[in-house]
Amino acid sequence: LFEVANLFYASPATVSRCGMVYVDPKDLGYEPYFMKWAAERAPVPGEKSEEAELLKVLYKKYFPPCLSYIIDGLVDDQPVAQRLRQVIPASALNLVTQFCTLYQCLVPKETPLLDPSLMEMVFVFLAVWSLGALLVDESRVLFDGFLKKLADLTVITTPDLTVGLNQLPGVLPTLYDYFFDMPNQRWAAWESVVGPYQPPPDGRFCNILVPTVDTVRSTWLLERLVPQRQPVLFVGDTGTAKTVTIQNFLKPAH
Repeated sequence: LFEVANLFYASPATVSRCGMVYVDPKDLGYEPYFMKWAAERAPVPGEKSEEAELLKVLYKKYFPPCLSYIIDGLVDDQPVAQRLRQVIPASALNLVTQFCTLYQCLVPKETPLLDPSLMEMVFVFLAVWSLGALLVDESRVLFDGFLKKLADLTVITTPDLTVGLNQLPGVLPTLYDYFFDMPNQRWAAWESVVGPYQPPPDGRFCNILVPTVDTVRSTWLLERLVPQRQPVLFVGDTGTAKTVTIQNFLKPAH
């Protein structure tokens, strides 16, 4: 048994003796995966779909520049002064897979998005929580500025003003502070859906969960991914409510 990593630096002659065809991940890239995934969302297998074509347009706009910035530290093929840092290392294909998984959970194949403006809002929102999900706090600020510039949409900085299609919110520091409300087709702050504190029935200190923006975001991800039988990994410092958030989600009510 030969793992892919064991053949990373192997010569073609060595690979041929293993009785397999080996393609270097750097040569293959992440585009085939995305294009295959988009094509498979078509209602009729093998036929073109309007949603797939829209996905491909947005892919070309966002994915190559974002992944080049995150993974390679390049903007317009030029190295940046401050590279982005991930809390755990992930490849470009890992990040693209995360995006496709989230999109599938949020937009079932049976109800495709066909409105270009609505799809772009969903695309940007999910790009934040897939391509940029593993970035540390300082890097998230940089990625937020990069993504807003790349989107080239109007950024609304006036408080109490509804931010809808073809717009991005800018009152709070970053897009990580917002989610896109698909039924109402508008951006909303995560803090607007933070519920009141409810003490645990058993009164145990270890079961106390004070709702915050972080716990609400984490629970939102669990509620989308777990029902679709997708694995979820929370990474963070000690005492950031990772375990309690998961335990609270796994209670019988869910």
